[in-house]
Amino acid sequence: MIDPLVIPIVAIVGLFFTLAVVSIAHYVYLIARMRVENALKQDMLLRGFSAEDIAKVVSCGRGVSSCSAAEATLKPAKRAA
Repeated sequence: MIDPLVIPIVAIVGLFFTLAVVSIAHYVYLIARMRVENALKQDMLLRGFSAEDIAKVVSCGRGVSSCSAAEATLKPAKRAA
């Protein structure tokens, strides 16, 4: 016969395992998002966008309510010869 404490122990271990996996997945997601955002910033710098334009694009990507479709259409800054 099964010991009566096996089921609660397995349930508690399963709960902690699930919480650990969810926590790890959350931080992996945050790291991946940060890498994509940094790659976007680097690409925009190389294309000649100003710092204000980059800040607008990044803030719109984060779901800030103040961004609009007009702000999303940015043109690269003119490069000095």
